[in-house]
Amino acid sequence: MKKEKKSHFNLWIYVIITVCILSSSIAYSALNATLKITGDVTIAKAKPSFELSTIAVQKILNNNQINEVYVNSSSAPPFDDWYTYDVSVGGDESVKAAIYKYGSTSSLYITANDKDDENDDGMNVDFSIPIIVLDCDSMFEYCTSLLEVSFGSAVDFSQVTSMYSMFSGCENLTTVSAEGSHYEAPKLKDMNSMFYDCYDLTYMFWCCHSIETVDLEEVKVATNLKANSMFSGCSSAWLICLWNADFSQSTAYTNFFTGVRSGVIVYVLDVANITWFNNRLSEAGISGAVKLKGS
Repeated sequence: MKKEKKSHFNLWIYVIITVCILSSSIAYSALNATLKITGDVTIAKAKPSFELSTIAVQKILNNNQINEVYVNSSSAPPFDDWYTYDVSVGGDESVKAAIYKYGSTSSLYITANDKDDENDDGMNVDFSIPIIVLDCDSMFEYCTSLLEVSFGSAVDFSQVTSMYSMFSGCENLTTVSAEGSHYEAPKLKDMNSMFYDCYDLTYMFWCCHSIETVDLEEVKVATNLKANSMFSGCSSAWLICLWNADFSQSTAYTNFFTGVRSGVIVYVLDVANITWFNNRLSEAGISGAVKLKGS
């Protein structure tokens, strides 16, 4: 009987060893199959954000005497290797900048970078890709050499909640222009000091054909403001709110409302500004309504 038990015991040992070997073989085969599949799969690259870093732009402006800033402008320098600054939020080079000097004028060009593996320098300018602006706080603050800021048609402001002090102290700024449907900021809540100490807003909204409403409720302007052609060409604008801005002491205002649609409604600070804005509408030959807040 003892011999028979020993035989059964040996048989069980054999079975266990065989099962272990088979399991190991199956696991090894599965591992090889897994490794083979994994090896054949191409890992997708992270998608570029195309988000503009306000801090990166400020750093460039603080270290250089820039006169003009163009964001996604088709008039940008044609050579990819000029774009040496990474101004993207995540540092992924999806938004890059170049400084171009012509005579005494220095221009900063910012554009989307749709990187192409076939491009040796890793730069592929694409003006059709919207650059996403997340924060405008103090973006151009006290850039005293700045004369013009231009936003192209592919700039997305839809996530911006604040433009606090965006152009504050830009005492020589004459033109801020934007084009296209992307120039909408539905989440914008803070425009305090946006143009503080700006003495010249000439051509500020010039030829912004798509803008329908301009809400500058929190904006205050200098008493000797220059505002030539400020809303000229805003052919879709039907509502303009300027409740805290005193334009009645402006020193220059030629073509202030030229090309604005008839029937435009303008909300202003006080009775003196009602007179002033009605005169500007008359000069442009445009019918409209100038009102006080709450009327």
